[in-house]
Amino acid sequence: MKKYVIGALGILISAIIIYYISQNISIEDTWRNIKQISIWQLLSLMLVYISSFLPRAIRWKLMFPVNARITLKDSFVSIVAGFAGNNFIPARGGELLRMEVFSRRTKIARLTSFTSVFTEKILDGLVLLLFLLVSISLLNTDILENAWLKNVLYLSLSIFLIAITAIIILKINKSLVLKIFSKLLNNKFYTIAEGIVEKVYNAIAFLQLDINTLKIAFLSLLIWTIEGAVFVLALYYFGLQIPTIIIGFFVLAIVNFGILIPSSPAYLGVFQGMVLLSLSLFHVKEELSLTLGVIIHFAQFFPVTIMGLLLIITSSFKRKRLKLS
Repeated sequence: MKKYVIGALGILISAIIIYYISQNISIEDTWRNIKQISIWQLLSLMLVYISSFLPRAIRWKLMFPVNARITLKDSFVSIVAGFAGNNFIPARGGELLRMEVFSRRTKIARLTSFTSVFTEKILDGLVLLLFLLVSISLLNTDILENAWLKNVLYLSLSIFLIAITAIIILKINKSLVLKIFSKLLNNKFYTIAEGIVEKVYNAIAFLQLDINTLKIAFLSLLIWTIEGAVFVLALYYFGLQIPTIIIGFFVLAIVNFGILIPSSPAYLGVFQGMVLLSLSLFHVKEELSLTLGVIIHFAQFFPVTIMGLLLIITSSFKRKRLKLS
């Protein structure tokens, strides 16, 4: 029921944003802008975006112990399935699909998969927060006077500080966490909590002062640098008279923090709304901002959806062959 409520709320939020855009921004002018981009420019945006999936797969594989025997293919297929699923399933249901596919392929517990995905999201959030802080400092403008930007900054800082603190406490002193649970819970619920804590602890075991953690940190920066390049290229293709690199990464951060709120599948409406909101700080025309939101979103939506469908088709063929044999 909770998932249905969140899904319905997300669709409602997206519908409100789309209605507002259609009533206040010229769709005709936006469409004329869209037609200005060439097929080769659009393909370049897609290729840059797709290239981020290999380092994503490598990073996720490194987050598990070597003895787990996870292949790069297991990681890659699961991530693509999850991203494609988010384009069709509301309430970020693609993340559940990703964990389900991964658990079936690797036999790793779903809770362990969930915790590793959660930890991965924290890493992503930290990188995006870093990009946001750096871009704001480099812009040397008064954009922080905008109340909504301050709220995004303070809220994201609070969320990630709390999450990091919880992980550090568990990593350093698991026995303390279990001791706290033992005092708060009865024997039945403590046994359940103990199992959960153990699986979560195993999922964050990769966090060490070693070369593996450095690789994961480097790959996190690489992934979001590649995704940021999509925004930078799109701004460059339309010849905007603004510092495209800095603002491209600024918009990347705002959009990805923005799509954390409930929305329809594929973040339709919310994605475009976040692009409009962030570019309004730099006095970019609304029709052009909407154009950029539509093009960047399409460059992300289309290739991963096609890849996801191809994986589903090939997997179904393999299952049929196994049944026949």
